[in-house]
Amino acid sequence: MAFPRGEIHAFVGNPNNPLKILLGTVAGLEASENGGKSWRPVQIGGSHGEVFALAQQRSNPNILFAGRRDGLWRSDDGGGSWTPLPYPGSVPMSIALAESQPDTIYLGTAGSGVHKSVDGGYHWAETGAGLPEARAGGRPEEVQALVVDPSDPNVLYASIPMRGIYRSVDGAASWQEFNQGLPITMARAVGAAKIAADPENPKSLFLVVSERVHSHLIVTRLYMLGENQRWLPVEAKLPREFPILGLVVNRATRKLEIWGLDSAWQIPLPEKAKH
Repeated sequence: MAFPRGEIHAFVGNPNNPLKILLGTVAGLEASENGGKSWRPVQIGGSHGEVFALAQQRSNPNILFAGRRDGLWRSDDGGGSWTPLPYPGSVPMSIALAESQPDTIYLGTAGSGVHKSVDGGYHWAETGAGLPEARAGGRPEEVQALVVDPSDPNVLYASIPMRGIYRSVDGAASWQEFNQGLPITMARAVGAAKIAADPENPKSLFLVVSERVHSHLIVTRLYMLGENQRWLPVEAKLPREFPILGLVVNRATRKLEIWGLDSAWQIPLPEKAKH
């Protein structure tokens, strides 16, 4: 797989066709029809502005959402055309869709926390009590990743740079820190930790993070959520000097994919973690 040049912020894979991939990049939206061998730019609203967040409805892959500096956009035809949606006014950094309730959408932003829609993105309610405040004060920290439990639309996880993972069990109304078992110092993490759920096994949740051990060494660490609600380390061959852009559970190959700047690192889907 070859990635287009430029920083990648987000990506989605079509659940019905693993060869179809969309990337949100610093240059805009990029699409591949052949599993990443070649790419073509896709306009949103007539332009190629930077795309920070992407989401695709699993029950209807033609429904897509994209977050840019100019707001939130929706496509109902697989990216052929786009409609601007209302949004909280802060740059959308992450979008999560509830599989069991397709019209329920969670939006993580750069400066106004998490917002929730129950009508496909046309109306939003502010949520997020308990999320950490930015060190500069006055606003929530940036929410760079959101994941909804595949079996429960009210349970979701947020990843926040240097703060780790926060969990909500009440549809994002309130949040609690959820870093039990993570022995690393999240303040040394290179970007926010990435999280992914296995749609085939809703109880399986994975986390990957790049940690700067010292100025010349970055290591990647992989964790799995255990039955005791603690993160457990997973033994796997992982890349070094590989800042993480995303984590994907590939349903077709049953592999865990760790996405970096210009390649994806694949490992068999872990079934057991080290206790």
